[in-house]
Amino acid sequence: MDRLLIFLSLLLITFSLFSEVQSTTFKIVNRCRHTVWPGILTGADRAPVNPTGFVLKSGKSKTLKMPRAWSGRVWGRTLCSNEPSTGKFTCVTGDCGSGKVECAGAGAIPPASLAEFTLNGDQGLDFYDVSLVDGYNLPMLIVAKGGTGGCSATGCLVDLNGACPRDLRVASGGESVGCKSACLAFNDPIYCCSEAYNTPDTCHPSSYSLFFKHACPRSYSYAYDDKTSVLGATFTFVNKCEYTVWPGILANAGSPTLQSTGFELPQESSRVFTAPTGWSGRFWGRTSCTFEGSGSGSCGTGDCGSGEVECNGAGAAPPATLAEFTLGTVGQDFYDVSLVDGYNLPMVVEASGGSGMCATTGCVTDLNQICPSELRSGGGEACRSACEAFNKPEYCCSGAYNTPSTCKPSMYSQMFKSACPRSYSYAYDDPTSTFTCSGADYTITFCPSTPSQKSTKDTTTPNGDGSYGATGTGVVDPATGGIESSSGQMGTGSGTGFEFGAGTGYGSGTETQPGSGSQAMLADGSYLAGLAMGESSRAFFPLNLAGSALATTLVSLVFL
Repeated sequence: MDRLLIFLSLLLITFSLFSEVQSTTFKIVNRCRHTVWPGILTGADRAPVNPTGFVLKSGKSKTLKMPRAWSGRVWGRTLCSNEPSTGKFTCVTGDCGSGKVECAGAGAIPPASLAEFTLNGDQGLDFYDVSLVDGYNLPMLIVAKGGTGGCSATGCLVDLNGACPRDLRVASGGESVGCKSACLAFNDPIYCCSEAYNTPDTCHPSSYSLFFKHACPRSYSYAYDDKTSVLGATFTFVNKCEYTVWPGILANAGSPTLQSTGFELPQESSRVFTAPTGWSGRFWGRTSCTFEGSGSGSCGTGDCGSGEVECNGAGAAPPATLAEFTLGTVGQDFYDVSLVDGYNLPMVVEASGGSGMCATTGCVTDLNQICPSELRSGGGEACRSACEAFNKPEYCCSGAYNTPSTCKPSMYSQMFKSACPRSYSYAYDDPTSTFTCSGADYTITFCPSTPSQKSTKDTTTPNGDGSYGATGTGVVDPATGGIESSSGQMGTGSGTGFEFGAGTGYGSGTETQPGSGSQAMLADGSYLAGLAMGESSRAFFPLNLAGSALATTLVSLVFL
């Protein structure tokens, strides 16, 4: 038996497939503090389901039998009532306009958060996503369990109504109860991806869709958001250094170029990128850069030689600390932080929302302070590898030393390894320095520890308590697309982790404090904390359920 579970604000839908009779079951559970009226719309040329709308009080559930090849959408209506004079049934958000609790073939009137499904689709896969393309009215989460394939969680746990830009806000009783899409608010082709903007090349994310995307990076935010919401991973770059960093991005041969190949990242700022499954490449931070108004210039460390902020397909000139990724190989992502090309600044990679080991890796030690004089570069701004410094085969693992059995750690690579035991220190350092995870998002943090927390050596502990920084909802700046006025604090979570430097812990947290989201408890008792800020697995995933009658797939759709 395969089961799909959907939570709606905590409204939970269990989708169960019985292969022997070709039927599917959705169990919908409302864990909101208020009543929700789910609506269901079946796609064209598909067998309809009954009912098409119903009332679901807080803490209650309802089970529906669905055709195996069903496609359609599910959403939650809020603030519903019967008009005293006419008895007509209406809802403030998500109303389907039928005048009744049953939607009878009508869809949701925007804005509404949507859960979209195609069951037994291409190659027998099931596809699902959470879409904010038609706006937002309440949090929603889908979680898949069992089955084969991606089967991963997606959704949005953030309450976007309070942070919704004024131009998009839907109010009732003096409170914001919905957040319109820019297309609905302005009816402009540039926001609607219509007319001259009806292709992925001409319709790009707007400051408004970025508001949705930054808060809920695993949900669809606009019409051509497929690459970020169907497959792939989200990379969040965070600069905790006391100076500006200019990250560089290099895609490996055969991998598509991401949204940028180089950009400026001021102190205490962040930026989000997405990459499709199968992408591979590297990230690094450039420092001491000088760029003119025209964009031309160079950097003191990590320069890519392009003469511009964008690296345009060029890699980092050593020495540079590198974060290397290969996404979705045999269902797993591979990642590491490498000092093989030397070191220029501290860097940590954290995986969130995935399955498997998903360990945090990197180097928070300031190696420039302990770099041997013969490796020192740029007046002490960086530390070269022994290969670059001496160009000898025994250090470069080349010539007669081009195998793991002949190329051994040197005193210089051991210096890197002792200070940063989870990073690559030389070419054949694989067993201790490559990490795997499935279905995760990744945060790359430059200078993850403050100067007071820096030490000359990383230490590992079997069970570290992880503390995350401030997260939460915010107010979008339409001019820049940035989110301001952050509120909410991620709670401290205990779990398997390891400690960097003097007291900077990284672990697997399982609690979210009020502000950016709230805990969502699944039917099996597990918690999905962190999904609100994209700390979840991919948002739109194929589920290979064909011929897996004994597997169990649980997909949860949550309205908070």
